[in-house]
Amino acid sequence: MASQKDPEVRLPNGPKSRALLFGAGRFNDERLPDLPAVENNLADLAEVLTSSWGAGLSSQHCVVLPDPAGVAVLGTHLEAVARQAEDVLLVYYAGHGLLDHRGELYLSLPQTKHDLLAWTGLPFGLLRNVLASSAARNRVLIIDSCFSGRAIEAMSDPVSVVTGQVEIDGTYTLTSSPANSVSNAPEGARHTAFTGEMLKLLRNGDPQEPELLSLGAIYRNLRLALHHRGLNPPQHRGTATADLLALAQNRAYVPPTPAPAPLPEPAEPTRKPTEFSLKTESKWWWKRNRAKTLAAVTSLIVVASMIVVGSWWAGRCAPGVARIGDECVGVTDGFRAPGTTGTSLSWS
Repeated sequence: MASQKDPEVRLPNGPKSRALLFGAGRFNDERLPDLPAVENNLADLAEVLTSSWGAGLSSQHCVVLPDPAGVAVLGTHLEAVARQAEDVLLVYYAGHGLLDHRGELYLSLPQTKHDLLAWTGLPFGLLRNVLASSAARNRVLIIDSCFSGRAIEAMSDPVSVVTGQVEIDGTYTLTSSPANSVSNAPEGARHTAFTGEMLKLLRNGDPQEPELLSLGAIYRNLRLALHHRGLNPPQHRGTATADLLALAQNRAYVPPTPAPAPLPEPAEPTRKPTEFSLKTESKWWWKRNRAKTLAAVTSLIVVASMIVVGSWWAGRCAPGVARIGDECVGVTDGFRAPGTTGTSLSWS
């Protein structure tokens, strides 16, 4: 069976993705302090998501809704983006998070009254149902919310909740603090602490991270940055490979240094004809072919020697045999061979 390819970090498919960024920074209830940084959070995050190096969303597909006029208005926009999204549905909220007497989470709106949450706040269960019913391939929920007073530069009191009821099947959730803990909104700062650090990472990048800034990388960097500031750590939950979805390109990405190419084999020295005379040509030829030449000469000497010796040996007569002209004639007991004379007899 062929093995499946490991999933890779990817950006959203812009035309098939939708985002809704909403929040509340101004409140009618005196017990809910205003959060001026929320409006900046929404505008600047939308700018990043729709930038050429961001998530690839168009401005038409990234709805920004600061201080919505009520649950019905918010619901109309939320239902629309959830229905339209095919690849990624991203929902971001910044504001006060409150619990009712049963421990259910509500997201505050400008009209929210602390003692009438069920009628004036956004029940998280309603938001959860809309996300769960979306046909989007990935759903991303980012919540930067708590409730508190400006005196301690916080957005929540101990009865607020950020992560208590946000685990949705098929959705990656990223929140600004643990359940029952405060998140920080520095007085006079342009952004809340959590969203400010996230924007800093998305805008500037991190040379230690890969080419795309995934949700997993964003969480790691936020946790470290908030820890260095002495603030509560963010929380995250996800299913399958949702943390591999990226929200921006890494603008500080440093490509790996390629391995050096292997050195080529040393080339045989080449000759320039103009640099060689007949004498240098002979020397060069002799240097290259000396061994072969010596072997050939030696072979020729051996063969010539064998020819000379063979010829000399072939001209001799055996003992007791006389050479008469070109013939060897046997002689025994003083008699000469027939047809010979004593004057022509010679011994070899």
